[in-house]
Formats: sequence, structure tokens, C-alpha cells
Amino acid sequence: MKTSISSSTTKTLISVVGLSLGWTTVVQADEVFLGSFLTRAHQVAGDVYALSDRILEARNFVYDGEAPAVHFWADTSATPTASGLRLLDGAPTSSCGTEELPALSQQTVRVEFPEGKSLLDYLNGSLSLWCESVGANFGEVVLNATAYDLSTLEQTALGQGPNFECASITLGTFETRAHEVTGTLVALSDRVLEARNFVYDGEAPAAHFWADTATTPSVNGYRLKDAAPTNSCGQEPLPELRSVTHRIEFPDGTSLLDFVANGGGSIGVWCESVGANFGEVVLNTSAAWNLLPKNSLGQGPPLQCLELILGNFTTRAHELQGTVVALSDRVLEVRNFVYDGEAPAAHFWADTAATPTANGFRLLDATPIDSCGSTALPEARSITQRVEFPDGTSLRDIVEAGGSIGVWCESVNANFGEVVLSNALDLTSLPSSGDGGGPPLTCGSAAPSFAATPQGYNCEELNENFQVRWKVENDQVLVELIGIIAENGYMGFGVSGDPGRALMIGADPVVVDFRNGQPRARDYYMNVREQCSVDSGVCPDDTVGAFVNDVVSGSVSGGQSGGLTLVRYTRPAAPANVNDQRAGVAVDRAIDVTPGSLTTVIWALGPIDPESGNPFFHSVGYSTNLIQFDFGRTEIANNCAILDPTKEDEVEKEVFPFLRPVLTGTTEFQVNLGPSGGDRGYVAVSNGRAPWGIAWYLNDILLPVVEMRRGTKYTFLVNGGDNPSSDFHPLYLTDSVGGGYNQLSPISRLNETVIAGIDVINQTDDGVLEFDPTVTAPFCIYRETPSSTAAAAGGFLEYFSTLNTSSCTPEIRSQAATLEFTPTDDTPDLIYYQCVTHTNLGWKIHVIDADAPSILDVNCSALGSTPVQLTSNYKMNAILDPIQNTLTVELEYAGNAWVGMAFTNGQPVMVGAEAVIGLPGQPNSATNPAKYNLNAREVSGVVQMPAERQTLINATITQGGGKTVLRFTKILFEEGEHPIFADRPNTFLFAHGSSNTLGFHAAFGGFNLLPNQCAVRIAGELQNEQALNQQGDVGIDIPDDNRPLWVAHGACAATAWGILVPLAVGASLIRKIFVKLGLPPGLWFQIHRALNMLAAILTLIAFSLAVRAINKGNPNPDHFNNEVLHRRTGLVIFILTMSQAINGIFRPHLPAKHDDDDDDGDDVNNKEETEQNEKEGENEINKEGNEETPPAANLKTEDNNNVETEPETIEKGTARTVWEYFHRLLGFTLLGFTWWQVQNGLGLFAERFQEENLDSVFWIVVGCLAGSIALLAVYSRVAI
Repeated sequence: MKTSISSSTTKTLISVVGLSLGWTTVVQADEVFLGSFLTRAHQVAGDVYALSDRILEARNFVYDGEAPAVHFWADTSATPTASGLRLLDGAPTSSCGTEELPALSQQTVRVEFPEGKSLLDYLNGSLSLWCESVGANFGEVVLNATAYDLSTLEQTALGQGPNFECASITLGTFETRAHEVTGTLVALSDRVLEARNFVYDGEAPAAHFWADTATTPSVNGYRLKDAAPTNSCGQEPLPELRSVTHRIEFPDGTSLLDFVANGGGSIGVWCESVGANFGEVVLNTSAAWNLLPKNSLGQGPPLQCLELILGNFTTRAHELQGTVVALSDRVLEVRNFVYDGEAPAAHFWADTAATPTANGFRLLDATPIDSCGSTALPEARSITQRVEFPDGTSLRDIVEAGGSIGVWCESVNANFGEVVLSNALDLTSLPSSGDGGGPPLTCGSAAPSFAATPQGYNCEELNENFQVRWKVENDQVLVELIGIIAENGYMGFGVSGDPGRALMIGADPVVVDFRNGQPRARDYYMNVREQCSVDSGVCPDDTVGAFVNDVVSGSVSGGQSGGLTLVRYTRPAAPANVNDQRAGVAVDRAIDVTPGSLTTVIWALGPIDPESGNPFFHSVGYSTNLIQFDFGRTEIANNCAILDPTKEDEVEKEVFPFLRPVLTGTTEFQVNLGPSGGDRGYVAVSNGRAPWGIAWYLNDILLPVVEMRRGTKYTFLVNGGDNPSSDFHPLYLTDSVGGGYNQLSPISRLNETVIAGIDVINQTDDGVLEFDPTVTAPFCIYRETPSSTAAAAGGFLEYFSTLNTSSCTPEIRSQAATLEFTPTDDTPDLIYYQCVTHTNLGWKIHVIDADAPSILDVNCSALGSTPVQLTSNYKMNAILDPIQNTLTVELEYAGNAWVGMAFTNGQPVMVGAEAVIGLPGQPNSATNPAKYNLNAREVSGVVQMPAERQTLINATITQGGGKTVLRFTKILFEEGEHPIFADRPNTFLFAHGSSNTLGFHAAFGGFNLLPNQCAVRIAGELQNEQALNQQGDVGIDIPDDNRPLWVAHGACAATAWGILVPLAVGASLIRKIFVKLGLPPGLWFQIHRALNMLAAILTLIAFSLAVRAINKGNPNPDHFNNEVLHRRTGLVIFILTMSQAINGIFRPHLPAKHDDDDDDGDDVNNKEETEQNEKEGENEINKEGNEETPPAANLKTEDNNNVETEPETIEKGTARTVWEYFHRLLGFTLLGFTWWQVQNGLGLFAERFQEENLDSVFWIVVGCLAGSIALLAVYSRVAI
């Protein structure tokens, strides 16, 4: 019986919520059942409901899709005719009546009346499925006006009902002018357009969608906002687009209706940089435009680019720039954001003051920085940065106070720039993110109102993501279940099957979820730990005729918001069937509401089967411990914190499926059920499908892939059960990846191809109504033991060894049912072995031709030869066995030295890796070869693992004939160690020493290797769909053998700038001391010049060595690529160093010094340079002395007569003075620049060659040298 539920409370609540979000549409919960289709042809069936006067839903709708021009149809006649009206089909078909209906099975289809028509026009007529090409009716619902109460239906013609999906107007097609612009322009509202099948070649520099009141676009028009799929909202030029549906929005204050007043206009694609039109649609105004929803009133499709520009940052410091735009009252965007990143604790900041102060608060930086305010802002250059207000705050608070948005440094209390917000800003158009409107919050969200426990309710936490609330009224228990669950998840809660423990069998739970946007609460019984089949398993109470759903009718409500799901329901404390049983198990159990009495409860979380709507296995969580509640407690107790969906989840550990063999060449299979293998079993093998806790085992292998050849007979010996009331799992072969034939509706069974194992007894156009499974026999099953979960980490064989297989006795096996199957040419290439009664229990069968190569045959031609050649004298062979869970390695080094191989976490880094090392100088033993932890780059950091971790198999190290060979077998997955994968590339390291004693490696390198290649005995499926696609990733990272060149390069650079140049500078700074010691006045200059020239020569050599190292073995070297700053910096240093040297050679000389006593007859030309240098050195000392007292002129020089003389001071010209300042400035700049460069180079060298970083040694040398020079310079200036 169909009923209509009307709730004025619900309507009022939804109306209030809608108004609070700025909507004017009132969404109604009311509906009217109009009738069911009378089937005439093509299997048409379904129920029709009216949601408003213009919107219908056809539920459980079936149509085979075989007719050529079929549409939903309305007619004023009770018998449909060609004079009727085509209706518009919405979701899921969404063709809006423009295309014929496809095949539909048990679907809910939205149907809309076109503009100007409504259900009220056809109340004595009919609704049908009509074929226009042949004028035939395939099924109708006859409408009877007197049978319906339509008073509660909203009049959507007035814009008050559910939003229309098909309310749109085609404006025209683009006239192509340039750049291949084509497409059809459709209006969805007065502000939202769609360009459908839109094409543009993307070649112009500044093309945008454009609106103009002229029929040909011009510079007088304005830019529209391109929303999905480009989503730049008009900020960036259009990219290349090929046959896409592109959403376009009018900016605030404009709409399509503006063109009505102007008598028309155009929408085009316009290039702003060159002022060119690439194509337009001319708008011919129409009164029909007024029928479009009005986004300005909140009735149309939601605007994606709704925003408000708040202003530009006023730059105060640190290059701060950007435009601040509000997307909602809690979400901002800072566009073209620039900040140099130099401050220690800078954050986006909001303050109620117009100038940011320490009284403000930190905002949350979302994408692309994504720290959510937890770390200081990094450098940003012209990015668009999303910024969010934290919970409990909003932009409205700041605007009301006339405050500011800025960037503030908390450590020094400094404002780097702000946007002042006027309290006159109109924020009414902005959505409120905290209420579920506006862009979704990345860093947090305001909790929905139902997140808090309502007054009068008790609350207890079941786990960290699931809570139960309740109160007792008149022997009824009002329950609220709230949790953080997946979109397709369920929450289950009820009375345990055993008062003394948590027991599933015999329990009485209510399972709640959301389906098609509506909350559900259903009463279940559990007589078997299986998916419901007929009336056995985990089944709703009302599937059995004598039992009822104890959830009180009309009590179910709920909501989903902010990541939380809440469902409310009411159940009686003492259910109707409390004393009834099914197969000896209780159907209902009472909740004792006597104060002080305890009731034992259970709970579960898991996914819902999308087909049946019943719960899958509780894979998310369930109760394992005793939980008891005093439901009738006299004092209300709220023991729950508000759930926070935004809290960071623990980093999920990567889960990899069990490696299982492919059964090739096997023609007989022993089949029974067993556990589904936990995280590494069915869910991982099937890439995320929901398990049911059990799965098929073939020949004692969980879910193996089977290979069959056409023409060969295969036999399945199955013990899946023969009692339909319990443990009934008949095997069948099918093309369905999920199986569970009995779970399907009769009509849905027609869509599945059964290969073998089922006899269809009754099949009609309405579906498969009756069938018999043919593979039934006594049941046996493997079960997990307490040690099984931990054993799964060691691989399938170790896991299987822990299972209890005792129920599968020889006697049971001898009674197995036989299914014989011979694939033919008609058999699909991929089929599945499955369970008739339950979904998701089986896996794949690959069917190949009789003479075809096995699915495990791999074409190795593109993979290179094996073994893998690591270096010219070092090679490796690796054989992986996924069944034995082992990797066998042979390393051969053409020399005499220790050898080793390391396993990493995916990064080619030595520290943190785990190695196997063989020492030829020591005998083979349990500790040689052995496993080591690589804790540091030094030998002291290479630490042998403890004895219990030494699990290598057949490990040996041998030496002879000039070769060293290391052989070992390692387990792939060992607890606490890096895993080795068979279905994806692994990153390994290799090394060998220069002697048999463990020490620094003479050579090393890293390589990526997917072991499943030609050298591997492939015993697993290869996970063909995954691993074969990755075979091309196999490759060797060629080790860098240029280490000697880089060592020489670094030595030259470090010597030049860490020793020679500081000494040269020091000679200049302490020149007075030279004179004090009686040395020639010009000697400091000679030293200064010589050391600098030597440094320049070493810099030239270092530069040449770097060029050589990059060129070596690289036919297309990129010397100065943008990713290696060190190289570009080196080029700059080289150029400046050569410039400084040339600058020193061609410096302006001092004026000639007059020396009347110089008449010794020496050739002036021969002495000119020497004398000039001496005079420059001497004059520098004299000049320095004249600057302060005591002057350098007072330095006493004594001749043979012990007479004081005052050296002559030579005045410098302007050119000389300018040159000196420039020379010193460039010199000190270069010195600081190169110190950083040497440190950076030492770091790069250490990273490249996995060696210790010697930058600390460099800084100690430089620090000691610079400190000594500084002390002497101070002494020279103060004391001399």
C-alpha cells in the first residue's frame, strides 16, 4: 500500500534553513502516489509519484530500451494518443526529452513537464511511455482527479517547488570567426550559461567569454566568468578545449536579462590583448527568457564564481602584494599573492582594527600552501592562495567592525601589509560556509546543529567516530545514531545475542543509513553470519511474513552535513516478536528500561550493498568487548564529545594484497569457503570492493586467478552447503564481478549472463522468477584463529598455516558437488566463479584459446637483458617467488671486496635503508652474510641487526678467480622492515668496497627494479592489470662515476675561497703590522695580488672541471638548468671573479712619487711597475694613518743617523677612489656569495654520493681563519 506522509514541521524547518542560506526556493518533503504503469510492451513497469505540479518521479522503473523513439508522455485522454505531450526526462538519463530513452532497470527517473504545462492539466488523462516513430503505447498510468489530494503539492510554475533540471533555453550556436571556436550556447538561468560541445584551440594569449550589448563583440563588452571545467572564473585565459560542456557565469550586477532592455546583443569569445572576436552567438531577445530561474533571487543553479573583491594589500614590508577576494563569509582568495618568505612567523591575519595588531587572530592558509595556519608562510610569487576563517569566526565580524585583513608576523609583532574593510561593505550576497553554503572548507567547518547531544538525551561513545544517544518515553526508546561514516556506509546498534558478551548471532540491531538522500532505519535479525538470502543471514525482520519492523513508523529522520551522519528512530523497549525465533535464534530482544538494570549491546560500521540495500560485512568496525548500558538511568549522562570530521586521520599504512599463484594447467579444483583474508584479502585483491568476511578457496588458495583454455574440460568439486536455511553457498560461473544471483531482482537477473551452475526454471519479460542452483553439497569452511591476523604480514602461506581447516574432513570432501565446465568459442574472455546467494565471494577466470600463450607469458623484448648490469664490473640477478614470499638475489663483483645490497622505503637514500652485506674475509655463518641497519653514512652507523632478525635463507659470500659473489634469499614482507613488492617497482641500493674489510664504499648506486620481469619465475598473476602496465618503469639509475672530477672541483673552489681569498683580504686589513714588523711597505700588496690571482686561477679550474663532469657521458648536457641553482650560481661567480681579476689588473694607478734622492741610475722603465706597486702599498698605509690619530705618518723609520722621517702622502684622484670602493664592495660580496656556494656544493656532493657532509669542516676552517684575521685587523687599527 502506497502512502503519502505530510509534515508541516518538516516543511517549516526546511523553509527556515533555506531562507538562512539565502534561498527562496522551498524544498518540500510531500509527494503524491499517482499509480503504477500498466505494462503493454517492452517490459515497462514502475510507480509514478508527483513531487510538485510539474515534477514527477518514476520509481523502480523498468524499460528494455529496444524501441527507437520512446519518451515519457502526457495525454488528456485516459488512453495515450499521438496528440499527447512529450515530457522531459531528467536524472539519471538527463536528456530532457531530446533523446530516446535508454534501457532502464529498477531506476528512479525524474520527469518534468515543459514550460507552461503541469500535472493539473492532465488530471483526467494519462501518463505513459509512448513511441513516437510507430505511435505505440508501451504502458500507462491512468490519472483520476478524484483519487488524489494535491493540495500539499507546491506550484513549481511559480518557482517554489524542487529545482528544475530541464529549465533551459538554447540561445544559438557560435558563428566561427577564428581559432576553431564552435559550440551551442544554452541558458540555465538569468546568470548561468553552458557552452555545449565547445571547441577552442587555446592558441590566443588572452581569450575569454564575453558579453556585449552589440550584436558583434567589441571592446565595450565585459568578461564573463568561466566556471567548470576550467574554473578560473575569468582570471586566466581560456585553454584549449575540445567538445566540452563549459559553464559560464555573469558577474555580480549583470545578467542575461540586461539584453532584453537593450533589444539584443551577443555572447562571444574575445581576445583582450589584440581586440579580436573569435566567434559569437547573436542574442535575439525573447519573452521566454523571463521563465528562466533568477539566480539574483537564489532560484537558479548555484553560482560557482560568486565573489566580492575586498581590495588590494597596502605593501608595508617583505614585498607583500595581492588582491583579496571573498568567496563566502569564511573563505577568501588572495590573488597574485607575493611575499618574500623571509619573516620567521608570518601568517594571514584578521583584526577588528583598521591596522592589524597583536589583538587580531590567525587565519588558515589552505591551498596551495596547505598548512592551515600551523606553519609560517613560505615565499610566494604571484599565486592564488586560499584563506579560511577558523571555526566560530567569519568575515562578517571583521567588516562590521571596519577592521582589516593582513599578513602579520607574530614573533616580532609587525604588519607587512593590510586591506582595510569598510563597514559599509554589502556581504548579503555571499554564501555562509558555516551553514553548508559556499565553497567547502578545507581547514575546518562549523559543526552542524545536530552534532551536539540534544537536551534530555543520554550519550555514550561506541568508538571514536560513532556515538549513540537515547531517552526513554512511555516504554519506547528514542534513539539517535551519529557518526563519521562513508557516503555508502551504515551504522548498526542493538541488543546483543548474549547478555554476557558481544554476540552477533541472535542479536537484535537496527541498521541505519542514507539511501537516495533519505534516512533509513530497519530492524534486523541475525541467525547466520552471512549476507541475507531469502530469510537466512543478516536480514530485515519484515522479510519474514510473521515478523515486523519494530522501528516506529514515522519516527525516522536525520541529516548529513559537515562529514557527520545522524539518523533518529524510535523502537519499543519490548518488541512485538520478543519471544519469536527463526531457526532457533531469537528475532527480537527487549531493552530493559528499569533504572539500574543493564542491557548488553553490540554495534557495527560498514558499507551498504548498493544493489540490495542490506549491510555488507562490518569491515569498518564492530564491538568486540562487553558493552552494557543502563537505559533507564535516572540521571541524564552525556559522555560524548562533539565528533570532529576534520581531525586528521592516522596515516593509513599501505595495504598490498596477498601474492597468490595463477592456476594454469590445472583442470580440477577443490572448492570451499574460508575467511576473506582481512585487509590483504578480498578487499585488496578486488581493489576495494566490500567483502563479506568469507571468500572462495580453490585448491587451498584464497581467490586465485584461474586460466582456462577453450575446449578443455574443468571440474569443480564444491563443498558450499546444501541447506538453504543456513550456510548455503552454491558455486556458479558468471560474467558478474560481484555475483550473488539470488540478491538480484527478477528483472535485474536478465542483465547477468550465467555461464554454469544455475538452471533457470521460469523466465518471462518480467525477469527470472524461479531458478535452481545445481552445485549443492555438505558445507565446510576454513576459519581464522587468534594468530591469523598477525600472520597475514608474512604472506599468504604463513596466513593459511594459521587457519582452522578441521571442518573440511575427508568424509565431507568425498560428498562434494561436481560442476563440470568446458569453455567454448562463445565463452567470454573474462568470467568469474561466484556464490549464488551472496555477493563478493569469488574472483577471475581468464578464458583463452587452446593454442594461445598463457596469460603469464611476458614479452621481454623491451625489458633489456638479464641479469641486470649495475656497473661495468657489478651485476645482479633477482628471482622473485610471490608464493614462497621470497626474493633470491645473486650479486657478482669483478674484484675482491665486500659487497652489499640495500632495501629502501622508496627513496634512494642510504640512511634508513636496510642492507644485506657479505664480508669475504670472514667465514660464512649465521652472521655473515647478514642484515644490517644503515643508521648513518659512517661505518659506525652500519649496525648488524639482532640475531632474531637474521632471517636470510641460504646466504653465502664466496671469492675466487678475481670475483666476489653474494647470494641470499630474503623474505619479501617482514614485520618492521621495508617491504619488497612484486607488483610495482622497488628502489634498491648497491655498493662494494675496496677491500674485504667493511669500510667506505668504493662504488655505489641506486636502481629501480620491478622483479616480475624475464629473470623472475612468475608464480603470481603478475596482477596483470597492474604490474604489466608498470613494466615500462623498470630501469637502472646509472651511478655517477664522475666522483674524482667533483672532488677536484670542490677542492679547488674550497681552497680558493675558503683559504686564499680570506688571506688576501687579511693582507690588506693588517698591512700596518707588516710595517710594524719592519717589512717593506708594499709587501702586503704583493701578497694580496698574488693570492687573489691564484684564487682566480683555481676558480677557472673548478669551473672547467664542473663543465667536464656534466659533459662526461651526457650527449645533451644541460649545464644551467633551472632545477639546479648551484650551477647557475657558479656561472655568476665565475663571471664576477674574472671581472674582478681584470678589474685589478687595469686599475687606475696612483700619481707618480717625486724622489730627488733617486739617482742610482737604474732604468726607470724596468722599475716602473715595482715602484708603482710599492708606492700604492705605502700610500695605502699613509692614507689610513691620516684618517685617525695616531696617524700612520708617525710610524718611525730610522736611517743610519737615527733620524725620524715622515713618509710622503700621495693624493688619490676621483677615478682611483671610485675604483677602490667598487673593488672592495665586489670583493666582499663575492666572498660571502662563494662561501654559501661552497656549503651548497658540499651538501649536493654528500647527497649525490651518499657520503658525510663536510660543510661543518669548511665552516670551522673559514671561521678560524676569518676570526684570526679580524682580531689582527682590530689590533692593527687600535694599537698601531
